[in-house]
Amino acid sequence: RLNLNKEQKREIIKMIVKLCIEEPSYNPFYQFLLVKLLSLDKDNKYTYHYCVWDYMKIFDQFKNLKKIHNLSKLTCNLLLGEKISLPVLLHFKFEEDNDENKMFINMILNKYFNDSNEDKTKLLFAKLVKNGEHVEFAQKLFNYLIKNFNEENEVEKKDNKYQENYGAALKVLKKIL
Repeated sequence: RLNLNKEQKREIIKMIVKLCIEEPSYNPFYQFLLVKLLSLDKDNKYTYHYCVWDYMKIFDQFKNLKKIHNLSKLTCNLLLGEKISLPVLLHFKFEEDNDENKMFINMILNKYFNDSNEDKTKLLFAKLVKNGEHVEFAQKLFNYLIKNFNEENEVEKKDNKYQENYGAALKVLKKIL
C-alpha cells in the first residue's frame, strides 16, 4: 500500500532481518512480519535469500554467536512454514566453509529435522532439484548429510522423529540424484 519501489521493498526485508539478528534472543515477531511480506510478493523471497547469503559471508566477523542463532532459527522457521526453500543455503561450501557457516547450517538442519514431519521433509528436499537447477548443490548436501552432519550431530542418538526426517531427506536426495 505504500507504493514503494523495488529497492525500498528490498530494504524493508533487509532491515527486518537485521533487527531480528540484533535481538538479544530470538523474537518471533520478525518471523510473522516476514511471513506476511513473503506472501505478498515473491521477489521478497529472493531478497531474503540474498540477505542470508550476505550474512554467510561475514559470520566469521560476528563477535556474538547469538546473531547466527537468531538467523538460523528465523531461516528454519521460514523453511518449516514453506515460505522459502532450500536454495536459501546455496552459498554454503560444505567441507571448505568456515566453522560459523557450518554451525549456521547445522542449527537449521537440526531444528528442521526436530520440528518437521516426514512428508514435509520429503517435499522440501524433492523441491531442491525440481527443475534440475540445483543438482550439484543437492549432491554436495547429500554427501554432507551422510558424512559431516551425521558425525557432528550424532543422528543415531536423536529421537525417532528426528531420525525419520533425516532419513526421509537422505532417501529423497538419493532417489533424485
